[in-house]
Amino acid sequence: MQYIPFNLPTTAGTDPTANFDPDFFANSSLVNPVLAINNEYRADKRRTFNMGATASFNILPSLVFRSTGGFDITYADLSTFNGLYSPTIRQAAGGYNNMPFVSITNGLTTTLNNSNVLDYTFKKEKHTFTALLGQETYRQRTTQQYVQVNYLPLDITAERALANINQAVLPIGINAQPVLPSTTIPVDYGLVSGFTRLSYDYEGKYLVTATARLDYSSKFEPGPNRRGIFPGASAAWRISQEDFFKDYLNKVSDLKVRVSYGQAGNNRIPDFLTKPLYQAGNASYALNHVTTPATALTTLYNPNLKWEVTTTTDVGLDMGLFNNRVQFTADVYYNTTRDLLIAQPLPGFSGYTS
Repeated sequence: MQYIPFNLPTTAGTDPTANFDPDFFANSSLVNPVLAINNEYRADKRRTFNMGATASFNILPSLVFRSTGGFDITYADLSTFNGLYSPTIRQAAGGYNNMPFVSITNGLTTTLNNSNVLDYTFKKEKHTFTALLGQETYRQRTTQQYVQVNYLPLDITAERALANINQAVLPIGINAQPVLPSTTIPVDYGLVSGFTRLSYDYEGKYLVTATARLDYSSKFEPGPNRRGIFPGASAAWRISQEDFFKDYLNKVSDLKVRVSYGQAGNNRIPDFLTKPLYQAGNASYALNHVTTPATALTTLYNPNLKWEVTTTTDVGLDMGLFNNRVQFTADVYYNTTRDLLIAQPLPGFSGYTS
């Protein structure tokens, strides 16, 4: 509806000569929706293959080994076409010389994950003790190829352009190359983890659990920053199991207080933020009164990045009334996060945006 004041209702934007003002749309975020549909094409095709397996073996009656593995392959093909009257071209201030262009991206992502766990349970009278020891690995590789072809004929259609991208016509006075190929290096991501859990249960009345997790992430530089250690502990007391509470069970069927403390890590950042990345042609300098293309850093890197850690302390109460027909839960918790992984905006004179 926001475009109606700018389009003739009789043509609905189908005739570019009747109601399309290139000068206006070149400096406006408004677009002609019908022209945009007719002058843009995007096809995103993905093919994914998933395979998984699980195995379990009882080493002893109280000791179980479990292993889980998975393998994924994803093929991605993205093709885009921008015609003469597409908003991308009209609002690019002549960046594409007001001529159609196409881009094709092919990507391949492979993922491998594996988890192995030993689970031990010991029971004696009213005592139950459990121990768990595990290990996980996660590896992913992404490879991508990209090509963009500019300066296509003005009347070309999406079908013709994508069927044969070698149709570029270099305008007079333009020295830039019409084909912009780019191939990214394989991007590898890996996470290796070890974890353990110990728990004790006395007749369902007193419960104590301790956990620990160790993670190594390829997002960070080798050394102490790559490693993250995250402990945790919890305890609970089911008051409703005590002898002194028996007289209240007809009303309060379950009453438990609990307290917990734990840490969790976050490594969700883009790849290569700890390394200097250069891009050719994204900068220039003057030499002998001539502007010369140059290579410069694309983003400000930080080799000291490390795991973001969130610490949580929680005190809770669980209550069940009238044979658990009514249940009530209350929690009071306190979270603190240190070493935040956040993109901080930088002033333009620094040469970077973040």
